[in-house]
Amino acid sequence: MKRVLAMVSSLGFVAAGALFGTAAPAQADNIRLPEGIYTYIQEGTPMSVWTIWPVCAPTVGDLRNNLELPVGCLVHVGSDQYGGTLGGDARQTGGEGHWMFTQTDLQGFTCPDGSKSKLVETYEWEDTNWTGTRTTTNNEQCGVQAAMTKKSFRLEFQKPLPIPVQQFPLFCDPNDGLKRCR
Repeated sequence: MKRVLAMVSSLGFVAAGALFGTAAPAQADNIRLPEGIYTYIQEGTPMSVWTIWPVCAPTVGDLRNNLELPVGCLVHVGSDQYGGTLGGDARQTGGEGHWMFTQTDLQGFTCPDGSKSKLVETYEWEDTNWTGTRTTTNNEQCGVQAAMTKKSFRLEFQKPLPIPVQQFPLFCDPNDGLKRCR
């Protein structure tokens, strides 16, 4: 009976080791993050150029290895001044590959008398097909009712960034116990 219990116990440890000890961490090579210079194309507006680069912080995981997952990433979007779009810091929302940022332009809305007021713009896109939606909203202001418009846009890749970007710039030493990153 002791021998049977010892065998069952050993099998339990082996199964637990197989279940918990052999999981391979995700590597940065498997993650496709938006990066490069893109043309922003929206019907009815001038084209603009977006410069996109990611910056990520490693997630701690189980303290053995850094998990370089896009959950700890921001995607910086720099926009030129010609196309009338805003830049910002996009975060993943609604699943892998769905990016979104919101910007408030305090002078973006033109009132009937010519004065300027606040406008809020939200940009959302998928990095699988490079299409998205630009949502523009304004509150009731200067005698104009609140409104929201949604327009589709697409991003076309122009070229890589002129300098390489280190997507995970922090080094997290696994021997530091609490995983201090520098």
